[in-house]
Amino acid sequence: MKTQKGIAKIVLAVCLAVSLVFSALIVGIDTTWGQVEVKLGKLVSDNGTTVNYKMYIPKTASAQDPAPALLYGVGGGDGVDAGRAFAIEASRRGFVVMSIDVPGNGLSESTSGVVRFDSSNQAVVAQEDPTQCHEMAYEYLTSLPFVDSSRMVTGGHSMGGRYTVQVAQNHQDEVQLQFNVGMNFYGTADLGYDFNFALLIGSSDESALVRTTNHSTMQDIYQSEDLKAVFGLGAGDTLEVGKVYGDFAQGTGRVVYSPHTLHIWEPYSNDIVKAFLTCLDSTMEMPNYIAPDDTVYLAKDYLTITMIAVFAVFVASLACVLLDTETFRSLKLAPRKYYGFKKNSAAWWACAAVLTVLCGYSVIWASMQTGSGDPNFFTRYGTSGFKCIWSLVTGASLLVFVAVWYFAFAKKQGMKLADFGVATGEDNKFHIGYLGKALLLGVTVFAAAMVYFLMFYYFTKSNLQWVVFEIDPIPLQRAGTKFLAMMLWMLPFVLMNSIAQRTVISFEKDSPVSTVKALVLSNVMCTLLLIIIHLVFVGNAFFAYRTIFPDARGYIGGEQVMGIAVGTLIINSVGFFMNKKTNSIWPAVIATLPLVAWFQVTASGMTF
Repeated sequence: MKTQKGIAKIVLAVCLAVSLVFSALIVGIDTTWGQVEVKLGKLVSDNGTTVNYKMYIPKTASAQDPAPALLYGVGGGDGVDAGRAFAIEASRRGFVVMSIDVPGNGLSESTSGVVRFDSSNQAVVAQEDPTQCHEMAYEYLTSLPFVDSSRMVTGGHSMGGRYTVQVAQNHQDEVQLQFNVGMNFYGTADLGYDFNFALLIGSSDESALVRTTNHSTMQDIYQSEDLKAVFGLGAGDTLEVGKVYGDFAQGTGRVVYSPHTLHIWEPYSNDIVKAFLTCLDSTMEMPNYIAPDDTVYLAKDYLTITMIAVFAVFVASLACVLLDTETFRSLKLAPRKYYGFKKNSAAWWACAAVLTVLCGYSVIWASMQTGSGDPNFFTRYGTSGFKCIWSLVTGASLLVFVAVWYFAFAKKQGMKLADFGVATGEDNKFHIGYLGKALLLGVTVFAAAMVYFLMFYYFTKSNLQWVVFEIDPIPLQRAGTKFLAMMLWMLPFVLMNSIAQRTVISFEKDSPVSTVKALVLSNVMCTLLLIIIHLVFVGNAFFAYRTIFPDARGYIGGEQVMGIAVGTLIINSVGFFMNKKTNSIWPAVIATLPLVAWFQVTASGMTF
């Protein structure tokens, strides 16, 4: 492929320029334009487990004038930046904020080798501490000289709410407000609730709905005996959503706010955040008063989403630039003839449809294989275990399709196996030197992508996360035990996807229009069914107030499938341009494998 003169270099330069500007804006929003210091840190538990945190310290907080503080626990699978909405808004108002991730999730470690679930269907990791290190974080936070330990707030999303409510009960003389975001666990009733309490839960919270009658009855959550016990209501009483019970100013406030949103969206929901700020405003005097409806965190969300796209374009354009250098130019082979059906014919559309189905049909089934609670080989990989199964099944399915297509049609047209892009030279022979240079290219692309991300990460002190897709630095513990394994298990999909696409996509045409059309088709086949499954899942929860795929935690697959789709879009786009420039699948496969392994180690967390 002859790239238009300098276009890849121009795109690469634009990506770098946009990255600098957007990174500066993210820092500005995170720090309230210099009024808040943001830092990353680690704590180590008694059994040697590392727990990561992100802290926001307003410049107004000091030993002479200590500030109230918030301990926030993110949900299972998330990293500390998933709490950014609450952290940004509370720190703007003068609160010191500490956001931590759960051991085995985000960047924190766990000594557990296999995921298991307790009687409440919650993930369990190997910590004797029932608060999963949140108590340790609380003790550290309250020990800081610029924190007023008599004015504490605790809360968190999902699993984070589960653990922080226990912390609140341990420190009822200090904690003035505990808020649970989308979680139906309320601590131990016998310990009492001598603090304000708020349940902020979406009316379409799929994680709550799945535990109710017919997986569609939120009233079961609102009227649960455990929740009513927090409110001091009897079994025959009806809890009214939106009604404030008691008095927040006196520390007896109780309320349930239930805006229309899903569990996975709750930490990003403006209605949820405003409800939290309303409760905070009613609980104590803010060091810097700002009305609850005045929020700015969404700007960081939009910038983060854009940066994920910029990251993908950066990697793709970098690969193209490298392939035009003297070092890697020899990887570009002559274009291979296209032997597929005539474009837009019925047979061609049928092939494209089959490929689309094969790339997504097994994802929910795969998630159920690791969600039943019974340990198996793939549960050792935590939330990425089912993605390994999906890759194996999808790769095998694509292999069968390609074999049938080749022997039934393409071989009769004169197609050779080398025409699938598996050749390593013009003579169709195997050349170890070609693979060696492709390996060098892959290492270079991956290293550059990692350096680019780490520069962003350490400058902004933020990861790239939006709902169920997340890119973090690779924890050293996982690099040695999980990274190579993820490359192995994701190989079937990455390899067969590159081969199978040649049944419907011609890499011979070189015009910009044909390239864009081919790229769109390539990404549609990889992700369309995955996106449809997610939209059907979300649509059922959002509009019908019903959680589908309830068995064996299949609904987790319904949530996480969008993360797979986003990651696939990135690696497939990078691979597409590399395939088109080299006319060989090997540079693309070798370069994208470490990328997809990186995403699987960090995307959507990794409980283990």
